[in-house]
Amino acid sequence: ALEAAGNPAKAEASYRLALEIPPEVPLAHYLLGTLLARSGKRQEAAEHIALYQRAFDKEQENRFRSGARQAEVNLGWTRLKEKHFEEAVAQFRRWPDDVEALRGAAQALSELGRHGEAVEALERALLLDPDNRPLRYALDRERERNARK
Repeated sequence: ALEAAGNPAKAEASYRLALEIPPEVPLAHYLLGTLLARSGKRQEAAEHIALYQRAFDKEQENRFRSGARQAEVNLGWTRLKEKHFEEAVAQFRRWPDDVEALRGAAQALSELGRHGEAVEALERALLLDPDNRPLRYALDRERERNARK
């Protein structure tokens, strides 16, 4: 808005201020970079545009990984529903730090009678999400099954 109002110096100061406030806002690099480029400060502009590009690329990679993770976890649930328990376990174990995948692995392991491993998966899930009551309930049930074995 400051730049559009004809005050590029104040706009530049505002963008620089935005970059000092954690967490750093990647868009501020882009806006400052384009402003600096229009002001003839091409070297500094290129540096800020490059910082913006790296942040943008990282965000896109994170979105891709998140989508891939969810697709693979969903495949695990599909295998579980089809009663392909070993395949489900293998699929879920690809994501050892994902609460949903650990819960799915525990369920598949339980179906296979591998209650001790199911308990371990649920304990790991609770370390990641200690306030998750359904997980705690599932862990208690699985411990009972393991004790009966």
